[in-house]
Amino acid sequence: IYASQFSSAWQSMGPSFIDTAGTIEAFSPSIGYAGGKPWLSYYVWNSSVRFVLMAMSWDGTTWTGGAVGTANGGLQGRSQLVDVAGIPHVVFVEGSNAYVKYWGGAAWTLKGIAALNRTAGTTVESVSIASDGAQPYVAWTEYGTTIRNPQVYVSKWDGASWVPVGGSLNMNSSGGFAYDASMTYLGGQPYVVWTERTQNGNAQVFVKTYNGAAWVLVGAGTLNKDLNTGWAFRPSIAADTTSGSLYVGWVEQKAIGQRPRAWVSKFSGGSWTALAGSLNADPVNGSAQRIVLAVAGGQPVAAWGEVNYGSLRQVFVKQWNGTSWAQAAPVTTSQNACDLNGDGFVNVADVQIAINQILGLAPCSSADVQRDGQCNVVDLQRVIVASMGGACISH
Repeated sequence: IYASQFSSAWQSMGPSFIDTAGTIEAFSPSIGYAGGKPWLSYYVWNSSVRFVLMAMSWDGTTWTGGAVGTANGGLQGRSQLVDVAGIPHVVFVEGSNAYVKYWGGAAWTLKGIAALNRTAGTTVESVSIASDGAQPYVAWTEYGTTIRNPQVYVSKWDGASWVPVGGSLNMNSSGGFAYDASMTYLGGQPYVVWTERTQNGNAQVFVKTYNGAAWVLVGAGTLNKDLNTGWAFRPSIAADTTSGSLYVGWVEQKAIGQRPRAWVSKFSGGSWTALAGSLNADPVNGSAQRIVLAVAGGQPVAAWGEVNYGSLRQVFVKQWNGTSWAQAAPVTTSQNACDLNGDGFVNVADVQIAINQILGLAPCSSADVQRDGQCNVVDLQRVIVASMGGACISH
């Protein structure tokens, strides 16, 4: 797990801060700003710790924290963090259930006495959390033996317990398969985005809000670019409280054989408007993956993964400038050893050069980061680390 912050350029927030020996695998990071500092949550695995949820906070110099602790003794997975009245809250999947814990300053404490699952015996597939400023809201998807097709649900903490907010959000509660719920809060109402498909249909993006009596559709219908064959994945929603605007990002594969594209639309004045075209860094060969949205300086920011066939997956960040999507500068490093092509940056181009020299497709020269007269996998690992914002170790 790595983290970087952006001012005029990307700067690494410390090195890899868990198990530098490499015996623990880390997955599914979530970042949030809570209690006046950045927090990260993610889960780790190895043969001894199994699947355990971790949470770390950044003090400006180092990451501190550790295991969140189980709610019911089960294996833990995906999570998301949010600030609720200055207190970090994390929703997470443990076993088949969804739980919420909050940071009391010394330990993580379970919020409520049981799982959020709407029906006993179901399995939670996705979770998301938001705040109304005083209390948390949680959205999730669940399915089970009696509920074959996954449903989207929302509950709110009323100060003493979790209270359901309406029923299922599904467009078709009896035949719709819902996945990847994401939520936010704006203007006194919760908003949820998710994908839903029928047994033989394509996955489409929908957004609903709770008007105090029922969940109602936001906009005229699905946000998909292609209503007939477009298959949408892992949407994300963000709100701009200043302008009262909503933003939704998603990845969509328009047809079999086509590369998935990242898209963002804005809801304002009662309708959805696409913000330019695809965000893909490589609009021809790039295949976009999970996207996450935020709002900074009054404009939406999107981060997503993208991969070209035969290359390593990369992380990209773009911000809307009012007319187009502008890409943030690549991660820089004060060390030059990993800048294999000498362009002032360490990025995917340097990683590819290292691969070619290690495989013998090009003479071993600049990829000899260790300066030991050979190009090997250790050199490649150091270039990869530097390309992701870590330090370039050249000795």
